[in-house]
Amino acid sequence: MISDLKEEDIEQVILISDKMVGESFQTPDSIKKYITDKHKILKVYKFNGEIIGFVKGKIIGKSTFKDTLLKTNSVIKTVLMGEGNMGLAETICVKNKFRGTGIAQELADDLIGSLKQVEPIDIICSTLWKAGGVANARRIVENIGFKMITEIEDYWYKDSIVKDYICPSCGKPPCKCSMIFYRLEIPLNGIPGMCESDYPPLWER
Repeated sequence: MISDLKEEDIEQVILISDKMVGESFQTPDSIKKYITDKHKILKVYKFNGEIIGFVKGKIIGKSTFKDTLLKTNSVIKTVLMGEGNMGLAETICVKNKFRGTGIAQELADDLIGSLKQVEPIDIICSTLWKAGGVANARRIVENIGFKMITEIEDYWYKDSIVKDYICPSCGKPPCKCSMIFYRLEIPLNGIPGMCESDYPPLWER
């Protein structure tokens, strides 16, 4: 069952994030903002009272998002030209033992629908984690309509040192994983479906 994030859910969300996205990459304070800010969305999936997955995203200005990227290039700058808002698909995680159940599919569909309800958008961007030369979710995101725009090597290198988070692939800082930048165009006549991904996470590191 999918529901909005509540304060009592934050601890379980952090535990899942630490294991699947990177230890200390997300904090209780950063997650709590998804309760108070109407432009930020975090949904959890509960089974028998246990949170087994979550998805988060937000509405953000294109220029603002460009400024928050750890690294960028001319290709990304072109995609993010203009002052309009866009959707950002940040993170989706589902516990390993529940993979193959369609839960990630439900969470992802819910996120896109929720983003469109906040305000009209025509584009959703996402950053895909590439670890050890392999981006396991690449085929999935491409099958559902995301288009690869560019790849940036050592994307989290400096950030992992500054914030001292532990990459599930690299271990202690520095993180040497790459980021693949994806764009999904939203048709005016419907919401695109999304497919399941459990580990590694579909989007943000």
